[in-house]
Amino acid sequence: MKRLTDAIHAEGGKAGVQLWLGALAVSSDRAAQIIIPSDMPISAEITIPGMPKELIPVVVDAYGKAANRAVQAGYDCIEFHCAHTYLPHSFLSGGINRRTDEYGGSFENRAKFPLECIRAIRANMPEPAEVQRKTCRPSGANPPAAVRVPRSAGAEKKAAARTGRTRSRSSSAPPNDCQQMQKNLRTNHTEVFLCLISSAG
Repeated sequence: MKRLTDAIHAEGGKAGVQLWLGALAVSSDRAAQIIIPSDMPISAEITIPGMPKELIPVVVDAYGKAANRAVQAGYDCIEFHCAHTYLPHSFLSGGINRRTDEYGGSFENRAKFPLECIRAIRANMPEPAEVQRKTCRPSGANPPAAVRVPRSAGAEKKAAARTGRTRSRSSSAPPNDCQQMQKNLRTNHTEVFLCLISSAG
């Protein structure tokens, strides 16, 4: 990866990397391990098992280690993908996350896992830098962190189509949840907040 970022920088460009872990988003890949917050029945015979609680800190640690590798490789910006039914978004979604422990239920509980991932990412990055308007990373400064969250019901419709289930609650982030998540991200040293507005979810 360092060879790639060096080549980009040599041409005057900036390099960013996106960190993600698939859940329903990779369900079309038969070789993929589908990790979701809670049990999801696919048919009368098949249920995708929910993520055991002991796996949560393992995944959080993996995000931190990935961020560290990105920093060492010279990336100028790190984006945390919390949209499109990837695992962090699946936890945040009240339509997908049906856990009954401290990682499910209220918005604060559902946001717990993605926020833990963000803190792990930030802990493995240099101290936050002030982001300039026209550059992702000012010369010699530390890389900023960005977070991507959904703002439409498209992802929920796709999830329902995959499973044959109709969900009573959307997986997209309502305006109030978006605003609250933005406040949470500011306290976790996240410089860029992306609230997507699209039919793609």
